[in-house]
Amino acid sequence: MYNYNQSGIASLPTVMVLSLMIIIIGILITTLSFNENTTAFSWNKSARALLYAEIGAKDALMKLARNKNIATSTQLNLVAGGCGTPFAGCASTTIATSTGKTTITSIGQVEEVIRRVVVESLVDANGLISTSTWQELQ
Repeated sequence: MYNYNQSGIASLPTVMVLSLMIIIIGILITTLSFNENTTAFSWNKSARALLYAEIGAKDALMKLARNKNIATSTQLNLVAGGCGTPFAGCASTTIATSTGKTTITSIGQVEEVIRRVVVESLVDANGLISTSTWQELQ
């Protein structure tokens, strides 16, 4: 009867399987790159929030050095617009004093990421400050 040339019929499934594998590998690489990028941005925000909290705590220690009887709450806007902007950056500090012991709570915020630092200091009668603890709270 009719004799058709079928010499290329085996290459069609091979090409389709190889194309599918290349597409799957491309999707996996894209997904991994996106996840890595997201993780890097999250880490950057978290590190900046901790930095802002520490800046707020240091600022509060400077205020305490100037006035040993201070008890206040302040907000430092470390980025133009402070915490109310899309690329927010601020530190909110609270200084509480009781019988020579001062507790400074500083909250650093970058967008939705918040980190807290608590500093406990002793202030003697001469106004000399000695920091007993400096720790980050979860």
